[in-house]
Amino acid sequence: MRTIRATFLALVLIILAISLVPSCSKAEFSASNLQAQPYVRLDGKMGLSLYAILSSGSKKKTDLTVQMVVTSPDGNLSWSFEAAKVTYDKLTYYGSSDISMPDGMPLPKGKWSVDVINSDGSTVTLAFDVSYTDASMALENYSILGLDGPWFDEKSNLTVIP
Repeated sequence: MRTIRATFLALVLIILAISLVPSCSKAEFSASNLQAQPYVRLDGKMGLSLYAILSSGSKKKTDLTVQMVVTSPDGNLSWSFEAAKVTYDKLTYYGSSDISMPDGMPLPKGKWSVDVINSDGSTVTLAFDVSYTDASMALENYSILGLDGPWFDEKSNLTVIP
Protein backbone atom coordinates (compact mmCIF):
# COMPACT_ATOMS: atom_id res chain seq x y z
CA MET A 1 0.00 0.00 0.00
CA ARG A 2 2.84 2.40 0.83
CA THR A 3 4.55 1.80 -2.52
CA ILE A 4 1.32 2.50 -4.40
CA ARG A 5 0.81 5.71 -2.46
CA ALA A 6 4.48 6.74 -2.95
CA THR A 7 4.29 5.91 -6.67
CA PHE A 8 1.06 7.88 -7.02
CA LEU A 9 2.57 10.88 -5.18
CA ALA A 10 5.70 10.74 -7.35
CA LEU A 11 3.56 10.58 -10.50
CA VAL A 12 1.52 13.62 -9.39
CA LEU A 13 4.72 15.57 -8.65
CA ILE A 14 6.20 14.67 -12.05
CA ILE A 15 3.03 15.78 -13.87
CA LEU A 16 2.98 19.02 -11.88
CA ALA A 17 6.65 19.70 -12.67
CA ILE A 18 6.13 19.03 -16.38
CA SER A 19 3.12 21.34 -16.51
CA LEU A 20 5.11 24.17 -14.90
CA VAL A 21 8.11 24.00 -17.27
CA PRO A 22 6.52 25.83 -20.24
CA SER A 23 5.16 28.61 -18.04
CA CYS A 24 8.60 29.29 -16.53
CA SER A 25 10.46 29.74 -19.80
CA LYS A 26 11.37 33.24 -20.96
CA ALA A 27 10.58 34.53 -24.40
CA GLU A 28 13.58 34.74 -26.72
CA PHE A 29 15.20 38.19 -26.60
CA SER A 30 17.39 39.35 -29.46
CA ALA A 31 18.93 42.46 -31.02
CA SER A 32 19.74 42.99 -34.68
CA ASN A 33 20.55 45.68 -37.24
CA LEU A 34 22.80 47.65 -34.88
CA GLN A 35 23.41 51.18 -36.19
CA ALA A 36 26.32 53.13 -34.66
CA GLN A 37 27.25 56.57 -35.97
CA PRO A 38 29.93 58.85 -34.49
CA TYR A 39 29.23 62.58 -34.46
CA VAL A 40 30.91 65.89 -33.72
CA ARG A 41 29.08 69.02 -32.58
CA LEU A 42 30.00 72.50 -33.77
CA ASP A 43 31.60 73.14 -30.36
CA GLY A 44 33.94 70.16 -31.01
CA LYS A 45 32.28 67.80 -28.51
CA MET A 46 32.12 64.26 -29.87
CA GLY A 47 29.62 61.49 -29.30
CA LEU A 48 27.90 58.43 -30.62
CA SER A 49 24.42 57.59 -31.83
CA LEU A 50 23.51 53.93 -31.28
CA TYR A 51 20.28 52.11 -32.17
CA ALA A 52 19.22 48.49 -32.69
CA ILE A 53 16.08 46.58 -33.62
CA LEU A 54 14.97 44.48 -30.65
CA SER A 55 12.70 41.49 -30.44
CA SER A 56 11.36 39.81 -27.32
CA GLY A 57 9.88 36.80 -29.10
CA SER A 58 6.76 37.45 -27.08
CA LYS A 59 3.41 37.31 -28.80
CA LYS A 60 2.40 40.53 -27.04
CA LYS A 61 2.65 43.67 -29.17
CA THR A 62 3.77 45.93 -26.35
CA ASP A 63 6.75 48.27 -26.23
CA LEU A 64 9.92 46.88 -24.77
CA THR A 65 11.56 48.46 -21.76
CA VAL A 66 15.28 48.00 -22.09
CA GLN A 67 18.41 49.34 -20.48
CA MET A 68 21.61 49.74 -22.51
CA VAL A 69 25.16 49.84 -21.19
CA VAL A 70 27.66 51.07 -23.79
CA THR A 71 31.38 50.54 -23.11
CA SER A 72 34.38 52.11 -24.85
CA PRO A 73 37.12 49.91 -26.37
CA ASP A 74 39.48 50.26 -23.37
CA GLY A 75 36.63 49.67 -20.90
CA ASN A 76 37.35 52.91 -19.03
CA LEU A 77 34.20 54.74 -20.15
CA SER A 78 30.62 53.50 -20.03
CA TRP A 79 27.16 54.96 -20.40
CA SER A 80 24.03 53.39 -18.93
CA PHE A 81 20.57 54.55 -20.02
CA GLU A 82 17.02 53.48 -20.70
CA ALA A 83 16.76 53.03 -24.47
CA ALA A 84 14.46 55.39 -26.33
CA LYS A 85 12.06 54.00 -28.94
CA VAL A 86 12.15 55.58 -32.42
CA THR A 87 10.53 54.58 -35.68
CA TYR A 88 12.37 55.08 -38.94
CA ASP A 89 11.28 53.76 -42.34
CA LYS A 90 8.53 51.68 -40.65
CA LEU A 91 11.09 49.92 -38.42
CA THR A 92 11.25 50.35 -34.64
CA TYR A 93 14.67 50.96 -33.13
CA TYR A 94 15.79 51.32 -29.52
CA GLY A 95 18.83 53.31 -28.41
CA SER A 96 20.17 56.82 -27.88
CA SER A 97 21.85 59.72 -29.68
CA ASP A 98 23.11 61.17 -26.40
CA ILE A 99 26.23 59.08 -25.83
CA SER A 100 28.56 62.05 -25.55
CA MET A 101 32.18 62.27 -24.52
CA PRO A 102 33.41 64.43 -21.65
CA ASP A 103 34.47 67.90 -22.86
CA GLY A 104 37.73 67.94 -24.79
CA MET A 105 38.00 64.15 -25.21
CA PRO A 106 37.89 62.56 -28.64
CA LEU A 107 35.58 59.63 -29.26
CA PRO A 108 37.70 56.45 -28.89
CA LYS A 109 38.12 54.43 -32.07
CA GLY A 110 37.98 50.64 -32.07
CA LYS A 111 35.72 47.82 -30.93
CA TRP A 112 32.98 48.96 -28.56
CA SER A 113 30.36 46.84 -26.82
CA VAL A 114 26.76 47.29 -25.75
CA ASP A 115 24.77 45.20 -23.28
CA VAL A 116 21.06 45.33 -24.07
CA ILE A 117 19.13 44.34 -20.95
CA ASN A 118 15.44 43.46 -21.23
CA SER A 119 13.06 44.16 -18.35
CA ASP A 120 12.89 40.40 -17.64
CA GLY A 121 16.66 40.35 -17.05
CA SER A 122 17.68 38.66 -20.27
CA THR A 123 20.73 40.30 -21.84
CA VAL A 124 22.24 40.46 -25.32
CA THR A 125 25.82 41.69 -25.76
CA LEU A 126 26.84 43.13 -29.12
CA ALA A 127 30.18 44.43 -30.40
CA PHE A 128 30.59 47.19 -32.97
CA ASP A 129 33.40 49.23 -34.50
CA VAL A 130 33.75 52.98 -34.36
CA SER A 131 36.01 54.57 -36.95
CA TYR A 132 36.38 58.07 -38.31
CA THR A 133 39.17 60.33 -39.52
CA ASP A 134 39.56 64.05 -38.89
CA ALA A 135 36.85 65.78 -36.84
CA SER A 136 38.33 69.24 -37.40
CA MET A 137 38.23 68.74 -41.18
CA ALA A 138 34.56 67.67 -40.98
CA LEU A 139 33.77 70.85 -39.03
CA GLU A 140 35.70 72.96 -41.56
CA ASN A 141 33.86 71.37 -44.50
CA TYR A 142 30.55 72.01 -42.75
CA SER A 143 31.45 75.67 -42.30
CA ILE A 144 32.62 76.06 -45.91
CA LEU A 145 29.34 74.60 -47.21
CA GLY A 146 27.37 77.07 -45.08
CA LEU A 147 25.00 74.41 -43.76
CA ASP A 148 22.67 74.89 -40.80
CA GLY A 149 21.30 71.38 -40.15
CA PRO A 150 22.91 68.01 -39.40
CA TRP A 151 25.24 66.81 -42.15
CA PHE A 152 27.10 63.55 -42.77
CA ASP A 153 30.70 63.96 -43.94
CA GLU A 154 31.55 60.84 -45.96
CA LYS A 155 35.29 61.57 -45.93
CA SER A 156 35.54 61.56 -42.13
CA ASN A 157 32.60 59.19 -41.41
CA LEU A 158 31.26 61.77 -38.95
CA THR A 159 27.89 63.45 -38.70
CA VAL A 160 28.25 67.16 -37.92
CA ILE A 161 25.54 68.44 -35.58
CA PRO A 162 24.91 72.18 -35.12
